Order: sequence, then C-alpha cells, then structure tokens
Amino acid sequence: MKNAISPKLGLALLFCLLYSSIVFAFEIGQKSYTFNDPTRANRVIPVQIYYPANTPGQDMPVANEQFPLVIITHGFTVPAAAYSYLWEVLVPLGYIVVLPCTEEGFLPDQFALGLDIAFIQEAMQNENNNQTSLFNGKINDKSAFVGHSLGGGATLFAANNNLSPTTLITLAAADQQNPPIGNLSLDIPLLAIAGTADCFAPNHARTIYDDLAAEHKVFFDITNGCHCHFTNGDAPTCYNSENLARLVDNCNEPLSLLAQHTQILAVVVPWLNFWLKDGSCAALSATYNNAMSAGTTVENPTITKVKVYLEGAYDSTTGLMKTDLQNNNLLPNTQPFNTAPWNYNGTETLSNLPNLPNNITDWLLLEVRDANNQDIILERKAALLLNNGNVIDVNGTQGVVFNRLCQQEEYYMIVRSRNHLAVMSNNPVLLPNSSVYDFTNPNNVLGNETQLNLLAGSGLHGLLAGDINASGTLTVADFNVFILESSTVNTYVKSDLNFDGQVTVSDFNLYQSNASSIGVPQVRY
Repeated sequence: MKNAISPKLGLALLFCLLYSSIVFAFEIGQKSYTFNDPTRANRVIPVQIYYPANTPGQDMPVANEQFPLVIITHGFTVPAAAYSYLWEVLVPLGYIVVLPCTEEGFLPDQFALGLDIAFIQEAMQNENNNQTSLFNGKINDKSAFVGHSLGGGATLFAANNNLSPTTLITLAAADQQNPPIGNLSLDIPLLAIAGTADCFAPNHARTIYDDLAAEHKVFFDITNGCHCHFTNGDAPTCYNSENLARLVDNCNEPLSLLAQHTQILAVVVPWLNFWLKDGSCAALSATYNNAMSAGTTVENPTITKVKVYLEGAYDSTTGLMKTDLQNNNLLPNTQPFNTAPWNYNGTETLSNLPNLPNNITDWLLLEVRDANNQDIILERKAALLLNNGNVIDVNGTQGVVFNRLCQQEEYYMIVRSRNHLAVMSNNPVLLPNSSVYDFTNPNNVLGNETQLNLLAGSGLHGLLAGDINASGTLTVADFNVFILESSTVNTYVKSDLNFDGQVTVSDFNLYQSNASSIGVPQVRY
C-alpha cells in the first residue's frame, strides 16, 4: 500500500499478502474538520478524515468516485489516532473514514459521544451536497458506524438517534449507561467483535450483543483477543488498566497485537464489502468458516425451517412418523454422520438439548449450497427430525441454526437421511425463512415426484426408503448391506428402513419397492 502519511505499512502489507484478492486501489488523503452542532449550543466536534485520493497528502482532491462512509469512534481515554491500523487498510480499499476527536478524556459522556457520531453522519452528507466542499459528490448513501469500547456503546446510541447507517461494528463494546444499551431495539446489521482475554470490560460485549434486539447480528469472539489490542498499541492508559486487571483477575495472556489486528481485519473488510459495496457473500461465509476452523467463536444464527417425512418411518394409522428408536433408547446421543459417505465431523449431541422432546424420529443432515454453484457446499448441520416432520436444532431451536451463511441470501438446501434417498430444494431458498420449506410437496423438490413417494392417506410425500449406503442411488450395493445387517434386533443400523429397531423382511420390502431409484446428481456420492 502506498501511504505518504503513516509509515506503519506492515499490517496493511501483511493483509494484502494474506488476502491476495484484495486490491488497494487508492492513495490516502487527509483533512481536519471542525463541525458545530447547533442543536447542542454549537457543540464543537473536531474530526480527522482519511479518504481515497489519487495523490497522497493533506487536503488533496478526493478520487473521482463516490465512496461509502465509515465513522470509527475511540474507546475510553484512547485518542482517535490509535485506530490507524483500520483506516490504513480501509481507505485504499475505497472507504472514507472519519474519526471523532471528542470525549477523549477521563470523564467522557458516552451518550454525548453517540450524538456526535449521529451528527457527523449528517454533516458529512451535507458536505457531499456542498459544491464548495472537498467531498462534494464523493459520498454515497451507504455508511457504517464502528466503535471500540466506550465508542462501541456510543455507536449504538448514534444508530438509535440516526437510523441512516447501513451497518454497525462494535469492537469490545463497553456500556456505561443506565438504562443499558441493550434496551435499544435496532434493525441494523450488527457485527460485534470481542476477545476472550478482555480484562478491561469483560462480558460487556457479550451482554450488549445478547440483549440487543437486532434482526441480523453476528458475534465474533477472538480467542485470547484483549481489549486494548483493538487499538494500534498507542493507548497507554488502556493498557495500564488492562494489565493491572490481568494480574488481579488472572486473565489469559493475550495474543500478539499483529495477530489480533489480522483477525479483526479478516472479518471487518469482507463485512464492510458485503454491506457497503455489494460484496461477495461467499467471501463473508469463507471468513466465518476460516475463523471457526481456527477456533474462533462465530455466532451468526441463520435459522432454516424445513418439513420432511421419511417413507419408511411413516405410520398411516397416526399420520405421523414412528419414534421407536427414541422410545427404546436406540437413538444415538451423538450425530451419526461422521462416517462415509458423509464424513461430517460436527459435534452435535442430544446432550445439547435443554429439554429433550419425546417425539424424535431420527437424525438428519442438512446441507446448504451456493445459489450460483450447486456444487459448492457452504455449511452442513446435523439436526433432529420430529415425528410431525418438523426439524429442530440440537439447541432446541425450531429450525436448524447455521452460523457461516450470509443472511437474506438465497441458497439451495439438501436433506440427507441415513437410509432414505436425499433430496434437494427445487429452487434457491431465501434464508432465514419465516415460512417452513416443505419437502413433502413434490413441487419444492428437484426432480419432483421421481424423488418422493406418496404416503398412504396423507396427501404428503416422503423421501424414498432404501438408500442404505447413502450413495444417492438404490442398487445391489444397498441390498448387500441389508444382507449383512439382516435379523439384527434392538440395534441402530441403516438397514432398519421402517425405524422399529429391527431388520426384517418389512425393511427388505421397502428397499425392493424403490430399487433402481436414482437421486438427482447433486445428492449423489
């Protein structure tokens, strides 16, 4: 990255190397402004503005495009200048970054800081419409409020007083208000980033996140991330306080400053690109996936509701599916898809359920695929099929909770059983879905009636019984597994197609009636 203002290029260079698809297209311009809020006795609000330019330097012309606005607000006793690691990366990517310089002392007013942020948003839009301004015609209608610690809480107050930001990002948000910030109801996408080694304001970020009634919110908890590493290191009061607290409270030792910055930027950049620049959902999903694979906690609950019936488990006398496996204690505590051909390594267990329902038929495996490329599996999750066709998460949620998806995006869904032919949704489905996606309706299934059987007396359709080896086709290979498992009693095996805990001729009849059935290519192994 080229930058005539700050020599601290190490992080930006590292970020560029790690994420080679990122293009730094602009130099960095800088301008100091002072705004006055007439509604608060002409309150003085000094700011530092960093913006995309073709030539670096003070008061240089803004590059000839319109850019989204990002307002980054400081933490308690932390100067605005301590967030250079953020603007040094964001500005060359095409963001105008504004840093408020108010309430930097030892007795800050968090609510007043929030009002400053809201006013700055309005003032910058006025600059966009001012023909004599450096920023005339350079700011588009998308923006983000980003805040650390005290500033994290202030951004939420700002959004409550100015509903124009497109998204919010909090960095180890802290709350000094009564009533608390969590009482606010904000319908704005929120990314809340915290650290497990935060000794300055432990639990604040988690509590604020849990209490906020935002429809779309993501919690990103950096393992051994600390409170003051959300700055560039130039925050002595913050570090002195946190280091003292670490000695008293025996907090974990933090990871390095560079490592924490890399993790922060690895999620902040794709998040801002997605919400402010119509960026790639796949890139954002990959960020969640990579973070979770590295042990970082990511909570991005996208609840997916489906209805499914299994032909073999259906009981025409009740109109429901059997629960014999659960009733006879044959249902395994741990999800059963950790072997071939699924090779799914999820850790779902019945122990996760706070209240175990008494109408479980079996485990299912749900799979979410890219709407633009059906071969790309974005996330899988084992869940529980109830006898009425509803599917619940192992945490008890009605529906299945996925954490690595972009919300309000469309995806294909695949439902897999241990011994029934898997099916795929006929069309991409917008997730999360408030209405249940009904796989008992052939019109909703790719391949329609060829992939389902009508269940006697119900008007519903169920997945075809007999895919004992789960290959996606019913062949002699399934029969061979049946032979090996035949005559077993009180056992949880795949050849038990009617879910009564035994392998008998009844199961063979189900297999034989569907022999030679073929699943659509997307579900075959």
